[in-house]
Amino acid sequence: MCHKAFSLMLGPQTNFIIGSNGSGKSAVLTGISVALGAKATDTDRGSSLKNLIMHGKNVARAIVTLKNEGPEAYKPAEFGPRIIIERTLKMEGAHTLKIKNSENKVISTTRNTVDAILEYFGITIANPMTILTQTEAKTFLAHSTDKDKFNSFMSGTRLKESFDNIKNIESNTNEIKDILTQNKTVHEEMKIKFKEARKVWNSFKDSDEYSKKKELLIGKKIWVEYKENEKLYLKASELLDKKKAEISENETKKSSITEDIVTMEKAKEELENGLLENYKEKYIRCKEEKDNSKNLITHAKEEIDEINSKLSNIKGNIDESKKLVTKIDKDIELEKKKVESSSEENVERLKSFQDKQKEKLADLNKQKEEMSSNMEDLQKNLSNIKQQSREISQSIEKTNDKLESLAVGTFRLESLIEEKENTEANLSLEVQRLEPIQAELHKAQKGMETQIEIYRSISEDYNNSRKVYEKKLKELSGFDSNIQFGKGNIRTLDSTNVKLESDVAKLNDYLTKTSDVMRTLETQANEFCSLEEAQLRPGVSTKSIDEEISGINRYLEEIENRQGITKELAELNLIKANSELKEIETKFSDTIGLYNKLCAALENRLNNLLQTTYLTFQEVESVFISALRIRRFRGKIEFNVKKGTLTLKVATKETAPLRSVESFSGGEKSYGQIAFLFAIWGPMHSRVRGLDEFDVFMDNINRRIALKLILSKVAENPKRQTIFITPLGVANVEGLDKKTVNIHEISPPERANA
Repeated sequence: MCHKAFSLMLGPQTNFIIGSNGSGKSAVLTGISVALGAKATDTDRGSSLKNLIMHGKNVARAIVTLKNEGPEAYKPAEFGPRIIIERTLKMEGAHTLKIKNSENKVISTTRNTVDAILEYFGITIANPMTILTQTEAKTFLAHSTDKDKFNSFMSGTRLKESFDNIKNIESNTNEIKDILTQNKTVHEEMKIKFKEARKVWNSFKDSDEYSKKKELLIGKKIWVEYKENEKLYLKASELLDKKKAEISENETKKSSITEDIVTMEKAKEELENGLLENYKEKYIRCKEEKDNSKNLITHAKEEIDEINSKLSNIKGNIDESKKLVTKIDKDIELEKKKVESSSEENVERLKSFQDKQKEKLADLNKQKEEMSSNMEDLQKNLSNIKQQSREISQSIEKTNDKLESLAVGTFRLESLIEEKENTEANLSLEVQRLEPIQAELHKAQKGMETQIEIYRSISEDYNNSRKVYEKKLKELSGFDSNIQFGKGNIRTLDSTNVKLESDVAKLNDYLTKTSDVMRTLETQANEFCSLEEAQLRPGVSTKSIDEEISGINRYLEEIENRQGITKELAELNLIKANSELKEIETKFSDTIGLYNKLCAALENRLNNLLQTTYLTFQEVESVFISALRIRRFRGKIEFNVKKGTLTLKVATKETAPLRSVESFSGGEKSYGQIAFLFAIWGPMHSRVRGLDEFDVFMDNINRRIALKLILSKVAENPKRQTIFITPLGVANVEGLDKKTVNIHEISPPERANA
């Protein structure tokens, strides 16, 4: 150990321990292993725990504190919310162990207590795959052969331990078989002894009729025992049939559940292999089409609004032009009336009158000039002429005014007519402009209606695809729980069947023993009398028969003196020989029953183990394939139990052929091995796991994806605490910011200068 004093608070789920080489990262796993009872060879740091003590020190302590809360707490009344395991290593003397409660009180100092705590919490510290040291990790990730992988798999999943147990049972069975051979010899000797005793006893039967009656009573007593055993045998047979029926029914249920699991796993695999992605792509595509269609409708609406604005402007112009035309029409009518009041005849007459007045004025002016010389004489005439001249001038001026007014009226009328024509021309142009724009509006409205219909259709497709996608997502999320539930039911049925099979074995054993006893009783009884000769009456018992035999014995006492051996002694010898024969037959039968039971148990355990092994193969391969998908790889695991090999086959592309993982580069190879390690960790069910320098052979790409795999797989088991050690930094990977992920950076220890 390189730290004088070091402590680390690990998080409940995922822990990354980082730091430069030599900083003491690996000491964390070593400390945990040693505190929980690992041997020195398990730590990869020498052959003796004393080698772990810092140079120059005499003592080292490794302390692990376990959280002991909630309904799964271990003896909470005794230990409280924390269990403290402290192991002290000493250079001199024996190492010590203390198990303390949350108040630092020592509860125990034995290894058995630690083992019980570890077993209760499911911490398999002795499993070589639970905590992989630097050397083990490097060997596993880079240099393990197919046989090494198979051994790692068998040890990690504890299948090797189960097969070793099977071998031990097989060895015990062979030992019992040898005992059976020995018991058979003793049984033959007891049969000979019984025949000799019976022969002596039979010599007494010839002496008297009572001897025959006694023999009949003895046979009758044996038949009573036979009938009592027969009743028990029938009841046991009925119970055996019932147990077998339950086993058969459970096997049928298991087959049905297994088929359901296979169907769900196939459906899950199809979803995970791209079917779900297809549903998602269709859903996204429909959403994009829906949004595009919605945008087209918005654009069409804006276009219609723009056209309506144009139409509104044009209609406004038309209305203004119509109002202007109406006004001009009124002005024209007014001017027409004015002009009509001054007809052409009046105009000509006025012009003629004007001309005459002008001529008259000219004459008057001429007369004026002619008479100007004679002003005095002609003053009166001049005044008259001037008066006339003024009147004529006024008349001419009035006529000019009327003509001028008439000319102005005519000009205004023509101007109004021209203005009307121009306005009507403009109105016509506006109307002409209106028609194509209305056509454009109609086209745009039709287009928008079409887009709305398309949008409705797309919306329906979108809703359908979304519902299907959400349904498939729900199905996918439900598959794991349903599969686990089904497997749990299978385990329950297996457990029930194991108990039922144990009951069946016991019943078969009982029936075998009882059958042997009945055959023995039948054989013994037939030697005295047949069942018909016994004439068993209802209510007869061995006690009443014994009383009859006692009466006969008293009568035969006189006869006993006639034999070289007394009849009682002959009977005792017969009974003893019979008892010894029964005893050896019982032992022989018991041994046969035990042998048959062990053989049946061996066969059942082997079948269950083979089934468990097959299911474990499937589970490990399923987790391995799932882990490869994160890297967009595909692969499989080839198990060869006979050869004891396990081959990882991986393809980096969907269409590429599968190859042995050893044929890939260091990064891809290490990623495949990491995926395999997680596959083994799945069925291990260890609450604490550790891996030192998992990324030592990885490039940045494979390391980043391996971190993603680690975060994904560890998150699937929230009740397991996993520790990863790496000299490299851990950052820029999705999921590192979760509360369940803890990153601990170890600073190098202070070392004394040499």
